[in-house]
Amino acid sequence: MATLLEIAISLILIFLVLSLVVTAINELLSIILAKRSKMLFNTIEKIIDDDAFRKRFYESGLIKNIAWSSKAGNEKAFVNGKITDKSHPSYISSAQFAKAVTMALVDSKISAGFGDVVQKIEGHTLPHDSKFRDVLISATMGTQKDIASFETAVAKWFDSAQDRLTGAYARYQKWVSLVVGLILVVALNVDAVRIAQQLQVDEELRLALVQNADDVVNDGIADRCADVIDPDEKRDCITQQIEGWTDTLAPLPLGWKDDELRTHPFGGSDAQDAAGANGVGNFLLLIVYKILGLLITATAITLGAPFWFDLLSKFVNIRSAGAKPDASAKPNSGASGTQNA
Repeated sequence: MATLLEIAISLILIFLVLSLVVTAINELLSIILAKRSKMLFNTIEKIIDDDAFRKRFYESGLIKNIAWSSKAGNEKAFVNGKITDKSHPSYISSAQFAKAVTMALVDSKISAGFGDVVQKIEGHTLPHDSKFRDVLISATMGTQKDIASFETAVAKWFDSAQDRLTGAYARYQKWVSLVVGLILVVALNVDAVRIAQQLQVDEELRLALVQNADDVVNDGIADRCADVIDPDEKRDCITQQIEGWTDTLAPLPLGWKDDELRTHPFGGSDAQDAAGANGVGNFLLLIVYKILGLLITATAITLGAPFWFDLLSKFVNIRSAGAKPDASAKPNSGASGTQNA
């Protein structure tokens, strides 16, 4: 029973670490490709459907400051100082968006009031066939007739647009995770079936992985790079974090060097003599087991790191608690004493 528990803990640790590595690689790719930035750029391009007004929106000092802060050290992403899809911030809060819209409407006038906002919306600031103009008109209705209420209404509307963007980005990330996970599993030859067999006969390997699992549970899996803003520093931080996670699996013999598919005699010059009459059949069976083992690992990764961390914590606690004493067993010291007497 203890051996099965240790095998389970070891496999869960492997799935957890690979899930964390895939998530980190996704984040690296997101930084390099600026996918979320481009998606937000395209979203704002669709919702602010007037080129002139959208230009004033991006010329707002508020939006420029967000862009420069999020793309610090990457001045080449800006064309003539203007925000592009490459230099676009990956996130703009609803309050920031609403404030920038107000500034674009009143040309950043400090003394502007609610009446100025309504006048600009009803005027020719936006064309009458603009859908965004209808949104702004709707935001002026049912408010307390002040800029703060107007901006709150615009912010709520932008939140719904952000929700759609978040959903689209999550679906994109899911597919990327699936592809990255599959590539990682095949490249490292993380065969769940083969590893389970190794763990069953190698006590030293089991105990090493179980000890690492204890350390992971104690340390947690918090993202230490979440607060890093500079892209270069964030890339370095994520890379170091990946190296730290992979070190957890150091005791595990990964790779294809000593894999049975490579060492199997079938395929050599004396294949028939070496492998015997059933050589081809055995080799095909190994291929089936290999595909099954890799698919099990790749599928497990898709469940995500939080799932595996919670499961690992439960299994580690069970192992730490040990076997509970049998409640039905009663001490018989008194009976023994009577007999001896």
